Amino acid sequence: MTIEVGLRPLEGAYATAEGREAMRMDDAEITELRRRFRASRRTQGIRQADIDWFRDPFDVWHRWLVNGLVEVAPEALMKLCVGMNETLAMRDAIILAPMTGVNKDDLMELVTNPHSESSSALVCNTLTRGFEDPSLSPDPQRCQRSIDALAHMITLAPEDYGAQPLAALAYLLWWVGRDDQSLACSLRALYVDDSCTMATILLGVVQRDIHPAWIHATKRE
Repeated sequence: MTIEVGLRPLEGAYATAEGREAMRMDDAEITELRRRFRASRRTQGIRQADIDWFRDPFDVWHRWLVNGLVEVAPEALMKLCVGMNETLAMRDAIILAPMTGVNKDDLMELVTNPHSESSSALVCNTLTRGFEDPSLSPDPQRCQRSIDALAHMITLAPEDYGAQPLAALAYLLWWVGRDDQSLACSLRALYVDDSCTMATILLGVVQRDIHPAWIHATKRE
């Protein structure tokens, strides 16, 4: 089984410096976006603010993964980027979104109630199955769309906001068997933020030549 998925040249408006510059969010804009999110968490409470912040851009993200009809708009990407840097539950939801057997309602529950028993089980069971269950293999289309969208996010965001999106990208690249690309993204995430735990874990996983179970099964065929 071969999965032809991974980082690829940017297309459309993202393929030109002028196009990227027109969409890129500068430091002042994203700082204001973060201020708004933090303020809403203080005034509304964390749970309500998180779901209000995440719901609409994730709906766009999820429709892109499932249908591939309209790419995720820069505004939605930046809201998700800010959210991922403020609460790791949003990052984890983005990582799990293309995984087989994970539905949208579960991911919304993960964001709104990340410490619940069901949310903890969702994260642990899904990631553990990746190591142990050879029948759990990537959905090529959904993974490629997720990788593309994360690459767009990283391209448009100021560098200081890139660690968590890069870590998420590194995980998905490891999941589809692109170890070299995963390693590069992990190192870049740690350059931005040397305390990024997921990037550190992925760096060690790739360096120790640890792979998802489906890859081991493929090599034995």
